[in-house]
Amino acid sequence: MSAPYSSTVHGVLRETAEDKPLLRYLRDDLRLTSCKDGCSEGACGTCTILVDGRAMRACILTTRKAAGKHILTVEGLTVAEKEAFVYAFGKVGAVQCGFCIPGMVMAGKALLDATPNPTEGEIKKAIRGNVCRCTGYKKIIEGISLAGPSCGARWKSTPIWKGGIPLAWATGPSAPTCAPRCWAMASTPTTCIWTVWFTPPPSAPSTPGPEC
Repeated sequence: MSAPYSSTVHGVLRETAEDKPLLRYLRDDLRLTSCKDGCSEGACGTCTILVDGRAMRACILTTRKAAGKHILTVEGLTVAEKEAFVYAFGKVGAVQCGFCIPGMVMAGKALLDATPNPTEGEIKKAIRGNVCRCTGYKKIIEGISLAGPSCGARWKSTPIWKGGIPLAWATGPSAPTCAPRCWAMASTPTTCIWTVWFTPPPSAPSTPGPEC
């Protein structure tokens, strides 16, 4: 038997002795079914995942080629990231059948990680390899834009606090437009990096640190 191929999936080291399509490994072995098989030849983008932070097609990668890489699928997004995309795509009506959406989300995440406030042109470029046969692309572009600085997973701002719970966000250029719906959890309060929740978090964060 050949030496196992190791990769890190959602922060967990995984090994397999088979050199097989990465898409089949993720879906069949790890049961990560957000990766869709739309073409098996890298043409439609429904199997888009992040490999070392880059959006790539799982169907044209293999477990051998992915060895030593860090792999992320929709299932591995943080709760805040999932909430942001669910809210944004639902708000603008970007979803119909939903088959292409996981790939669109991962292409969008790769872009937003590198460019938190992308232009429409940058979003179009990021999803140019992702095919949607239902809605067209206008609403998807709007959804990715909304999931960025306005309702994204992280940004710098100052919340309005009451009883240890952020009720809304202060006005200003960095304040999200969806402020009335947003709650925040300060995972690193001294750096003013906030994780967004669209329902009240299970426990209230501490008061912001002095640098805020």
